[in-house]
Amino acid sequence: WMGCHSRASLDYAAERNFHVAQNMDTERTIADKFAYFRQAWRARGHDGPMPHQLLVRHVHVAETDAQARAEAEPYMREGLGGAGGVARAKSLRPEEQTPEMVEISRLYVETTTSYDVWIDEGLALIGSPRTVAQRLHEQQELTGADVCCTQHSIASMPAELARKSMRLFGEKVIPEFTAA
Repeated sequence: WMGCHSRASLDYAAERNFHVAQNMDTERTIADKFAYFRQAWRARGHDGPMPHQLLVRHVHVAETDAQARAEAEPYMREGLGGAGGVARAKSLRPEEQTPEMVEISRLYVETTTSYDVWIDEGLALIGSPRTVAQRLHEQQELTGADVCCTQHSIASMPAELARKSMRLFGEKVIPEFTAA
């Protein structure tokens, strides 16, 4: 497995037949990067099945969309990378300012200012079991990801609240995928 954010890392993974993972980019950017990876992998003529493409997303499930937002939003406003991530994003050295790092830094900063950035950019799936299942299906369709890793503990969210989300995800969301 290899976390890939740049074309160079995607090419490296394609050459070596590695599975790839994405966690911090927007859903549209991930879709473009995974499409590039699949094309680069095919161009190398590997035998056997294509490597997996893993999508990591913050997830919070509650009984209703409104309840999920009310529970998760205060913790989401701590940002994608927390205070440390924001400080790091604001202090990139010139040699670190690649297009990929500038974009990730933008997301680290903007996720502290707006719940909607998380949702509109596809960085988090927040809602009722039905909403989360629908958004996860949409992201899989858009990105081509065939493996999903969910992160229910968002920033300083209390463990019991994250466990409640995980229980609902297991009981109500996963069956939407295993029934198909």
